[in-house]
Amino acid sequence: MIDEDTGLELVDPGKLLDDIPFKKDIRLAQTYIAGTMFVEDIEDKLGAVTYGTDLKLRRDPSNPYDRNAIEVLNGYGDRIGFLPRKINPIAAGLMDSGKHLYCRVTSMVFEMDYTEVDVDIMMEDL
Repeated sequence: MIDEDTGLELVDPGKLLDDIPFKKDIRLAQTYIAGTMFVEDIEDKLGAVTYGTDLKLRRDPSNPYDRNAIEVLNGYGDRIGFLPRKINPIAAGLMDSGKHLYCRVTSMVFEMDYTEVDVDIMMEDL
């Protein structure tokens, strides 16, 4: 509905807006995805992943090797590795407190027996 006096659109205060006007994601760190060498069919799982692709993060607190473990998942939910152990404590704490973190691919290198995926860790700021 348009206000006849001002010409501005009136918004129902009870209506949820789809677009959050001041949403800006925050880059927390630059790192790489650890453990890609242990993922079977890693090149297939990274098939649709390119520069700028967002990857999901999922906490893995029951991981026997690292209680702060965070899995990195492709768009299909396949694990492609983990955040490195040195990054985990802060990222895990943020995720455990309800913050939404994800990764954005910044570079990828495929060599014979070596796959490196560099990422920015991003936090959704609402």
